[in-house]
Amino acid sequence: MSPFVNNLGCMSLRHLATPLLMLVASGCSSEPRGASQTSAAGEAPNTPEAQGIDSNQLASVIDQIVAQHLDVHSLTVFRHGHVVLDADFFPYDGRRRHDFASCTKALTTTALGIALDDGSIPNLDQALLSYFPDTVVDNDSTDKRAMTLAQAASMTSGFDCVNQPNELTLIQMQAAPDWMKFALGVPMAGPPGTEWRYCSTAMHILSGVIGHVTGQAEDDFLAERLFAPIGASRPEWPRDPQGNTHGWGDARLWPKDMLRVAQVFLGQGTFGTQRIVDSSFVAEATSNRAGDLGPPNGYGYAWWTTSGKSYYAQGRGGQLVLIAPVRGAILVVTGAQSSDQTQSLNDLVNELGAKLSDSPLPPDPEAVRKLSAEVTKVSEPPAAEAVPPPPDTASTVSGRTYALASNMFGWDSVELTFAESEATLTLAMGSTKTTAKIGLDAVARITRDAQFSTDPRYADIDIAMSGKWTADDTFVVTFDTIDTIDAGTMSFVFQNDDLTVSIFEKTFLLSTITFGGQAKR
Repeated sequence: MSPFVNNLGCMSLRHLATPLLMLVASGCSSEPRGASQTSAAGEAPNTPEAQGIDSNQLASVIDQIVAQHLDVHSLTVFRHGHVVLDADFFPYDGRRRHDFASCTKALTTTALGIALDDGSIPNLDQALLSYFPDTVVDNDSTDKRAMTLAQAASMTSGFDCVNQPNELTLIQMQAAPDWMKFALGVPMAGPPGTEWRYCSTAMHILSGVIGHVTGQAEDDFLAERLFAPIGASRPEWPRDPQGNTHGWGDARLWPKDMLRVAQVFLGQGTFGTQRIVDSSFVAEATSNRAGDLGPPNGYGYAWWTTSGKSYYAQGRGGQLVLIAPVRGAILVVTGAQSSDQTQSLNDLVNELGAKLSDSPLPPDPEAVRKLSAEVTKVSEPPAAEAVPPPPDTASTVSGRTYALASNMFGWDSVELTFAESEATLTLAMGSTKTTAKIGLDAVARITRDAQFSTDPRYADIDIAMSGKWTADDTFVVTFDTIDTIDAGTMSFVFQNDDLTVSIFEKTFLLSTITFGGQAKR
């Protein structure tokens, strides 16, 4: 089980309540996709004003992200063939690929589209189980045998996927010895095509289909057929124990490379002069395939659709890939946000979208300079604050080792050592010790290549932490694993020789894990 979340890469089922309606509204422009505009004054085309966006408005969005503590990691805005904003927010510094969580599902369905082009898959009306002829399928039924690839891709499979709490079916699959066999054996809730039910395990089956028809695991197939042709780096993308790429999530990409994937869709299946996937598949995948069964604004093949002509992929923690063809725009967001924070960011983007112009704005060099300064500022650590005097407890517990009760993280013991402006957290897990810094001056310290769990997925992470005493006996650490999304708080309560550790993860788990410990003598 994962240390902070039980299923890395899953999305919150509370999808975008107001899916960026101002940005995606249709009927605003008849301009061809990807067209470039330059102002009459000869302004550089990659300035926001040249592409109909006010630099002051972009700067305001950045200011509000900081003011509202929205835990955005990166924000990229692309319009009419140009990147007009590319901002990284401290502590994310772009040194590692970012987990895009359930945005990964759109990569899996893209692989289906490419396999369709090849003829490896005749059509999406093929029976899903026909691609696993040698598997003895549990809970086999006529309904399950009737399920199609299209129904699995549009979340109308009929599988009885249990999503509360926290995508339980997916968690159970990850605990099984054979993930694909488990996924194929999930019981049916009813006939396929009669209900919309979010089902990550069905997306994992589709990854298995891709492996079956191409002879390559999905990550290898897309590295060759999607990422290399568009000049993108190969993602970091784990596989299950049987070698199947995680079809539902966990793909880690550079934000700029996810932007390139989005450009393929904005270009109706092409990137530059290269055709990556057929335009008819793009149109099908990004339109409502669930009918009235699904979300209010529709759902395609792993793309959430809107009442306009736009669509988006999303994942837990605020990962977002929004494509608005009629506006010639793409928005890529990464972060470690709670659902409330995600909605606040949506509101900011709606305000931005309301002010988009379909023609270039007058040049505004001063606004461009201001925006550039804001982008630089948010990439750097904030100013340090004065460290308040610590309670007497700090000196009493500093350097003491506490043996811990059994816990899901595999922590055997913990030690906190306090200095003037920094604390040090030392975790023991078997023969492994991890030491990480904690800022006491309101500036998070980043520890690289840390191990924070016995779970192998957390054997090599970058983590940013700051901490403060909130009571005489309570030290609270705010953590952000930066590129692997998990974020929240760790509370250490000291009472005589006893320690209580409480961990709250905000992007998905939304519950507190508590366990005890006792000082070693």
